[in-house]
Amino acid sequence: MKLNYDASKKEWRKLRAKPVTQSDEAAWEAKQHGVNYYETLVRASEGDLKAIARFNSLGEFMDGAAAETYVTVWWRLFHVAGDEIFANYFKSRPEKTRESYRDTFSIVGANDATDPISHPKPYIKQNFPKTYRVLFGKGQ
Repeated sequence: MKLNYDASKKEWRKLRAKPVTQSDEAAWEAKQHGVNYYETLVRASEGDLKAIARFNSLGEFMDGAAAETYVTVWWRLFHVAGDEIFANYFKSRPEKTRESYRDTFSIVGANDATDPISHPKPYIKQNFPKTYRVLFGKGQ
């Protein structure tokens, strides 16, 4: 069964027009680095690879509550944008980036980045086959 986060895109569209406050930790942190968090999410969800890269780049600035929110939103974005878009995104990224995601998707057990999926690698293989092939190859 594949998780469905389609409602997230509608939520991001509504939130992009609202002023960002400190209570929205991840969006606030993005704003401090000149990025409109929700606008970037909407564009990324529509397949803009530069927006996905920009969203990914925010990870290094997130800590505490912002980091917790950020990783769960990334997982939602992954589902909303879908397999084709993320396969293309990972193809365009350096090997170091793909390696980082391979490591994340290979973690078994409780993982904020892939919650509620405790075995993300087989989940990715089943539900995101193109992305899986880019990250892990055909035989893994």
